[in-house]
Formats: sequence, C-alpha cells, structure tokens
Amino acid sequence: MSHECLLLYFYADWCGSCQTMLTVMDRLKDKIPENTEVVKIDLDKNHKLASIYQIRSVPAFILLKSGKEKWRKSGIMTACELEQIILQYNN
Repeated sequence: MSHECLLLYFYADWCGSCQTMLTVMDRLKDKIPENTEVVKIDLDKNHKLASIYQIRSVPAFILLKSGKEKWRKSGIMTACELEQIILQYNN
C-alpha cells in the first residue's frame, strides 16, 4: 500500500517524555486513515536523518504529505491532538 501521509516520530530511549509518547503512538495506530503511516525513528540510531530534518529535541513529530513537510512539533502531544493534525492534512 502506498502512503500519502507519513508521520515521522523522532525519539530516544533515554528520553522519559519519548517513552510516554510511545504509548500514545500505539493508541494512535488504529485511529488514523489507511493512507497514513507512522514511522518511529530512534534519534541515536539515525543521526543523519535527524540532521536532515534538523531535529534539535525529542520527542519530535513531522508530518509529510506527498513527500513535502506540512507540519512539525516537538514535545508531548495527546493521541487526539495528533489524530486531528493527521486528519487535517489528509483532506
């Protein structure tokens, strides 16, 4: 299946807030449209990708639609907030 939207989730194992967000991300999986994929990216194992997207702190989220960045945010968010952002850019 082709995914029109990608939600990139940058995290680190040593980050307490990131561990909280992993639970939120798991809850989010069943609530988002089929054309959206959530990609979890470990900051410590993907330095180059973090550099490309200029990630300065974690947790960090970037929403790509058709390969173009549409939204980004750092910090804790609720599953509901993330779902609303994804739905907003899926239309």
